[in-house]
Amino acid sequence: MNALAIQPSPDTKIAAAKYNGPELLAAEQHRDQQRQDQINALHHQFVDGPVLVLPAGGHASSDSRGATVIPGIGTVYFHTYQASGPWGTLTAEKGILLASDGLSRTLPAPVRHNDGTLSGDGWTFTTAPGWTIRPGPRQGDLEVVKQP
Repeated sequence: MNALAIQPSPDTKIAAAKYNGPELLAAEQHRDQQRQDQINALHHQFVDGPVLVLPAGGHASSDSRGATVIPGIGTVYFHTYQASGPWGTLTAEKGILLASDGLSRTLPAPVRHNDGTLSGDGWTFTTAPGWTIRPGPRQGDLEVVKQP
């Protein structure tokens, strides 16, 4: 401020009006509402609804463009996500939730199941030998676990 001889405006309302403050505020409030709506929809899809939970570990590659954080839960990645590990292989194209604690990956519940291969809207998972898919802790959920 000193180098450019800039002085703050003593009246914030006049300064805000000079830069279209009310319109900027309305646009930011609208953008925030859209963001909250998206987070709520993702929470319903990846947390509240029936899901398939895969363990962490293995190797994965993803594209983080457009990734959205569900506060306190994890991050949803929307572009190609590929992972493999001792539990099997996964390809997801339309969204996968990676838990904040790094311990799991979550997908919306599957719609098709064929001999160790599950698939849903935009994803396919194949279990590795020695692993199985069993009911999860909530009704409708599934989880991938090592066979005893």
